[in-house]
Amino acid sequence: MPTAQEIWRHLPDRPAEATKPPGAEPVPVADPAPAAVPRPAPLSRARVVIHRSRSSDPRASRELARRLREAGAGQVEIRDVGFRMARPSIRYFHAGDRTVSDAVGDLVDPGRRDNVADFTHFRPLPRRGTIEVWLP
Repeated sequence: MPTAQEIWRHLPDRPAEATKPPGAEPVPVADPAPAAVPRPAPLSRARVVIHRSRSSDPRASRELARRLREAGAGQVEIRDVGFRMARPSIRYFHAGDRTVSDAVGDLVDPGRRDNVADFTHFRPLPRRGTIEVWLP
């Protein structure tokens, strides 16, 4: 009676390497596919939502909205909120929006990066390209 290896070697449709006995050579392991790196969204596709305290002067939020539109922001809206922030805060919700949030941050408070906050953990996530600005 033939052994399993003898049968294995004589099976049709097997590549030549399959006729080698198991363990004869190490089997190469394919590199895992690289993780997809999100492409940065351009400012023109950004939706920037400016939150301002109802008790604050609306001129600062209108001026920021104007500058964002001039810089090419796709959509800009202003929302009134019932509380005040201590300092400006810029929030992004998708890794690919980090670059856009930095650009928005430069318009809000030039030269500062500590006011940009990673909110990728937030649920439910808003759509890609959404950047929130919270003004004091």
